[in-house]
Amino acid sequence: MANEDPQLSAGICARLTDYNGPPDDPVLTETHTVQVLTVKSVGSAGQGANDRFRMILSDGQTILQAMLATQLNHLLNDHSIQKNTVIRIKRMSANMVQGKTYAYATRLSSFLE
Repeated sequence: MANEDPQLSAGICARLTDYNGPPDDPVLTETHTVQVLTVKSVGSAGQGANDRFRMILSDGQTILQAMLATQLNHLLNDHSIQKNTVIRIKRMSANMVQGKTYAYATRLSSFLE
C-alpha cells in the first residue's frame, strides 16, 4: 500500500537551483521526494524524436524546473505521474543552460506505485 503522507525533501529544490558540482555528487545520486506541480510538453528535439516534458517540482519550500528523461515518458502515459503526484527522484543530472540550472530526472518512481 502507498504511503499516505510522504515526507518531502525540504531544501532540495533550492540546492539544485544553484547546483554546479560534479555528476556523481550525492545531491544528484541520493533519493529525494518532491511533488509534481505541473507537467508540460515542450515538444521534441527533432523529427521522429520522443516528446520532452518539463515539470515544476516542489519540496514544500521552493520550486524547481526539471526535465523528464524521455525514457521515463511512459510514466506520464500510464498516469503514474500527473499534477500533484509525489515522486521519488532516484537519480538526476543537472546542466547549466543560459545561466540557469536545469535538473533532468533520469530515474524515479511515484508514490502511487
